[in-house]
Amino acid sequence: MTSILASVMLATAAAASVEAPQPLDAIVRRHAGPFVAEKPYLATVIGVTTPYGRRVWGFGGIERDGERVTPDGKTVYEIGSITKTFTGSLLADLAREGKVEIDDPVQKHLPADWTMPTRDGRQISLLHLTTHTSSLPRLPPGFGPFMVLTASVNDPYSRYESENLRLSLSQIELDRPIGSRHEYSNLGVGLLGEALAHAAQEPDSAALFESRLLHPLGMTDTNFDPTEEQLSRLAPPFKANGTAAHIWHFKCLKSCGGLRSTADDLLTYAEAALGRTETSLKPAFDVAMQPWRQTCEGERAIGFGWYVQPMDLPRKTNGASRSGRLIWHGGATGGYRTFLGLLPECDSAIVVLSNSTESVDPALTWPVMKAIAREHAKR
Repeated sequence: MTSILASVMLATAAAASVEAPQPLDAIVRRHAGPFVAEKPYLATVIGVTTPYGRRVWGFGGIERDGERVTPDGKTVYEIGSITKTFTGSLLADLAREGKVEIDDPVQKHLPADWTMPTRDGRQISLLHLTTHTSSLPRLPPGFGPFMVLTASVNDPYSRYESENLRLSLSQIELDRPIGSRHEYSNLGVGLLGEALAHAAQEPDSAALFESRLLHPLGMTDTNFDPTEEQLSRLAPPFKANGTAAHIWHFKCLKSCGGLRSTADDLLTYAEAALGRTETSLKPAFDVAMQPWRQTCEGERAIGFGWYVQPMDLPRKTNGASRSGRLIWHGGATGGYRTFLGLLPECDSAIVVLSNSTESVDPALTWPVMKAIAREHAKR
């Protein structure tokens, strides 16, 4: 028990340039320590980047080769739907190069024998897919029975291939006008990745991600098919009650949620999106993070895969009021919960990665984001 408690309270921190302010460090520990307490299976990582440097904290532990290892910035997690922000950013980048137009019908960028559903004479566009306004269902029709028949309930996308997607699209009847409202669709963003790969003449969406985004940003630990060495750094997945869960694999639709990554790589991604590092992808990030459509949830809007909402910021020390934005996405797979949030007005970002289905948002996200905003207000 002593070793478990010791590992629970142990937090590793790797700082770049200037150390993170102590109040932020204290708040991270105050909230993350209890989150992992009495859960020996849990391995949670929190990463923050601000104008004053990077910092990564690890809490809990992983049993590896007979030893209990604290997770860190190199620990690999499934990031689930955070993948959708990559897909949206790729749409913006391909549009910038003129390989697609955001209002192109999806049908234009699919193989000739694929048929997209239409309604009232209107076609679904690439923009509809990335903003979840396509009227496509959340999952392909018959997906539940398909998982049962293929014995893939615990790994739901592992046997769903391109031919299954082609047949599914031909069976869909849209139940509302295209573009009429925001309704979340894994099917839509998974299809978007397939269409973009076809438009870019890449063999599949994995090759598209690697050539146009992951390799240019130096994100060597982010991919759909990790190496054996990367798998050795994977935090094993669990349900919220501590029972073992299953890793997910994707064949088709991987662009809706199939990436695995690390806190270090996601901080690299966030810094590029914030403009902290030089990259030709910055114009694409700027487009992708704009509020393109409203959702049905208050003031929250949707960009190209990113959610955008207002966030009140503390007054500056001179009394000046400030308003800001939170640009974010969460992730959920069969044994992981994750969060990536950007605070552009603070030039900062937060990453939270955890290896169970217990939610990390808002328990670990909001206290840390508020602390980041308070520290920024003092500068």
